[in-house]
Amino acid sequence: MNEPEYPPLLTDGFQYITVTDIDRLMVKPFRQARRYEIAEGLKLLIEEISQLGLSGEVWVDGSFATRKPIPNDVDVVFLFDRDAVESLEGSNALRFRKLLLNRQVTLLHYHVDVYFIDKNNQLDRAKWQRVFGMNRTKTETKGIFVIQF
Repeated sequence: MNEPEYPPLLTDGFQYITVTDIDRLMVKPFRQARRYEIAEGLKLLIEEISQLGLSGEVWVDGSFATRKPIPNDVDVVFLFDRDAVESLEGSNALRFRKLLLNRQVTLLHYHVDVYFIDKNNQLDRAKWQRVFGMNRTKTETKGIFVIQF
């Protein structure tokens, strides 16, 4: 059985938001505990990645960024400078691998389906803009929420 296509919360383009906007835009209008759990996981993941000393941005997508009342998770792609990632050492490098390269664990613990790309790779940026900028059936455009950190 195919799940219905839910309208996006953002219809077109990029919308820059803060971490605190997540609750206002994606949780409170729905009053669903599952959305709260997903938001808390996403905020925690962003905080833990910020503690590694990396700066970047995260694009937010998936059913969490639609009007689906009870999504399963949130899909995100983190954009970092590849040189900064490769310069991580010791426990920070291990933590980065645990958070961003072990996707199944991140999905289980944070409710986040996570990817990351080099923010300077224009081909990767264009690919993810196409992926996140269209609905599941590829029939309508939708917007992308962006959080910088």
